[in-house]
Amino acid sequence: MDKKRPAGVTIFSWVIIIGTVLSAMSLAEAQKVNPPLSNYFYFIILPASFIMAVYLLKLKNWARVGVIVIAILVSAETLITAPSAIKKGSEVYSAQFEQEFNDAAKAAAEKKGYKPAQVDMARLKEAVKKSINVIMVISITIALLFNLAVIMYFIHPKVKAQFIT
Repeated sequence: MDKKRPAGVTIFSWVIIIGTVLSAMSLAEAQKVNPPLSNYFYFIILPASFIMAVYLLKLKNWARVGVIVIAILVSAETLITAPSAIKKGSEVYSAQFEQEFNDAAKAAAEKKGYKPAQVDMARLKEAVKKSINVIMVISITIALLFNLAVIMYFIHPKVKAQFIT
């Protein structure tokens, strides 16, 4: 008897596949803010997630269990490393913003007839840091909620029953 793949399995699988590819492409950027152990963790988790998602599409029960385990591991790692990643990210991206801002101001000042605006750099830096913190917290929250949704969906008895053991 062929099992019919639920739409949720298809959606979660493709979100995981696309997410792992995008995450792999942004690992170099993540290394700026993540502790070194997190980076090694993701070098293992990303390929495993991709493989699990592909086999979720084929309704393999071991892939369902694997995705649940990965979601739990990633959530735990995120909760442990989030405070330091937010702090370091705020520092790294604030410095990057300041450099880009100064470069743009210098380029604009070189234009003929340009009169630079007076900018309170201390206030601007603080606003940028707060904005970066908010963006990082929102991103982490979305990731944690996604992992929770994956866990809740794939442990549901009706979904579990669709998988081939």
